[in-house]
Amino acid sequence: MKSTWFIFLLLIGIVFSCTDKNKLPEGVLDQPKMQAVMWDMIRAADFLNNYVFYKDASTDKAAESLKWNEKVFKIHKITREQFVKSYAYYQQHPQKMKAMMDSIGKIKAEPEAQKPATMDSLKKDSSVKVADTVKKAVVDTVKLNRRLDRMRKAAFKKSSVQ
Repeated sequence: MKSTWFIFLLLIGIVFSCTDKNKLPEGVLDQPKMQAVMWDMIRAADFLNNYVFYKDASTDKAAESLKWNEKVFKIHKITREQFVKSYAYYQQHPQKMKAMMDSIGKIKAEPEAQKPATMDSLKKDSSVKVADTVKKAVVDTVKLNRRLDRMRKAAFKKSSVQ
């Protein structure tokens, strides 16, 4: 009797150990799709916080957030239930969630590199000398002031001739 239980448990162990652990359960979004959905949800939340809620504090935040989340779901052709199930799955698998969120962080960092330079970023960038930038701005201002002076003199001559 003990040997049959041992064989039975051994067979169950073999069956469960041979299953593909990386296979996603049915209804769970694969990592690239989930990453795209999460990225768009982050962008939608950023838009809401920086533009919609900032301009109109009386906006119903919960209703507006739900509306924008539904737009994201519609864009990606998924349902709220699929997202909730997928999010719960990735929360239970922290390594997969971390990999996904790290790759989202890299996507978010790339557009910042494409932003135009500001004075703060110019100071930090050793390849651009701030002094040269300021000097160029002063020269441009001097040229502009000379041009304005010539225009004023020309306008004054026209008004005095008439």
